Amino acid sequence: MNVLVGIMLTVCAIEDWYTKKITVLWPVTGMMIAVVIRLSDGSFFAWEYWIGVLIGMFIFLLAIVSREQIGKGDGLVLVVCGFCLGWKQTLSLVLGAMIMFLIVGVMSIVYRNKSRNTVMAYLPFLWAIFMISLII
Repeated sequence: MNVLVGIMLTVCAIEDWYTKKITVLWPVTGMMIAVVIRLSDGSFFAWEYWIGVLIGMFIFLLAIVSREQIGKGDGLVLVVCGFCLGWKQTLSLVLGAMIMFLIVGVMSIVYRNKSRNTVMAYLPFLWAIFMISLII
């Protein structure tokens, strides 16, 4: 599952970095592959993964309520991460990426004269935290 999440996050992070949007094709494809894997290994109904899906759905609903201050694509990617990795690792990724996002955002405002309205891609930070977690 780590390989699937790694490939999906890499593709989505690159797309998010350049276009600030995520094509729905990547998370949907990742979810279909994850469902097949979970069905084949008998872990489809494990609550740990479905709670992870709820974390992604919360972010997706937050995107709708906030008029996409955080993107719906970010929420969809997190739904797949939750289903593949479980709630503990997904929550760790979300929080780690948000902390890294905050630090880089503040540094961009202070040192590069960016405004607080500058659009930044979130998934590259999620990808970076995922890669750090794999190394550690």
